[in-house]
Amino acid sequence: MERLTNQEDLMRMANTIRQDIISMLLEAGSGHSAGPLGLADIAAALYFNVLHHNPKKPKDPDRDRLYVSPGHTAPVWYATLARAGYFPVEELQTLLKLGTRLQG
Repeated sequence: MERLTNQEDLMRMANTIRQDIISMLLEAGSGHSAGPLGLADIAAALYFNVLHHNPKKPKDPDRDRLYVSPGHTAPVWYATLARAGYFPVEELQTLLKLGTRLQG
């Protein structure tokens, strides 16, 4: 995964994540938008500039770990993880669907 060190690139990624969130929530027909949209800049900065992780080695014992409690913010983390390469971006459209990995 490529690290984004340029502020403009990070801002573009945050906006892409916001677009993903809106698309996910519209497709799901449900969900909270304010928290996830407000966290997009933080999520982009963490996953694309600060945290040490590799989507090809998700169980690497030396990776950084981020624990987040509020379930209402799940869409921002799903969108960020998809954009970071942990699963296909297309899977975001399964948010809140029966049997999906992407629950709220």
